[in-house]
Amino acid sequence: MISRNYRGNWTALLITACCLIVFSAALVRGQAGLAFRTFQPKNITSFRVELRVRTEVEGQKPAPIGAKIYLQPVSTWVEQKLSWQTTRRIVSIDAGGGAEVEEKLSNFSASATTSDENADTKILLADLESALNPWKSPRTLQYRETRVGQISRLTADAAPPVDESAPRVLTAWLLRALRPTAALPGRPLALDEHWQEPRVVQFAEWTETTGSEAGEWLGNPPGIRQRGEPTIKLQTTQEISGVVTGGAEKPAEAQPRRIFTRNH
Repeated sequence: MISRNYRGNWTALLITACCLIVFSAALVRGQAGLAFRTFQPKNITSFRVELRVRTEVEGQKPAPIGAKIYLQPVSTWVEQKLSWQTTRRIVSIDAGGGAEVEEKLSNFSASATTSDENADTKILLADLESALNPWKSPRTLQYRETRVGQISRLTADAAPPVDESAPRVLTAWLLRALRPTAALPGRPLALDEHWQEPRVVQFAEWTETTGSEAGEWLGNPPGIRQRGEPTIKLQTTQEISGVVTGGAEKPAEAQPRRIFTRNH
């Protein structure tokens, strides 16, 4: 789910997205080595993607009580659920084991919910639907994916538009999140061993920018009996923090620090 908040206090913005990545044991060489994928030529998979986009507005409005006027807190939200069918085909495999991938998106559907039915909420919903309508048309995407899950040659139009000013961090996350793959860490596959590493991040609109990634390979909980082929789970958290000093989203208040966190 994507959630966008518009508040009077812009001191910090926290966007969190969660998903669970499960790997078959057949995808990894062994617990002591690095994890990687093995692509099958001409392999075709089909699945359905569901994405919820939510916009929230919080503020105050005048509320007369007797001869006096007070400011009453108001909170409004609208949410649109998008769904579409994806057919993914491995077109070819290069000498390094990476794949040329073709994705066909079709059979789009959408539904909406709101916090209430007042005029302002209807305007907010109309704006959200108008922004997302261009996405609801069949298309074919082509990109390259390496054995460790790195994706290249995907442009911003491979994800729904989210009206995001630079730096387009959320758009970059969507390009990855809408594909059934994860970037595998360059660390040995050791179950239940937690790791954390710094990441270099540079945005023209931010200063004092820092980044980090933490993760852990998880096996089945003790006492849980595994059915079928053994599986493992990769759980990662990536965080980017910085001070907004330029661009359209620079706030007027002091200490405009922003944080982007994503959990996999």
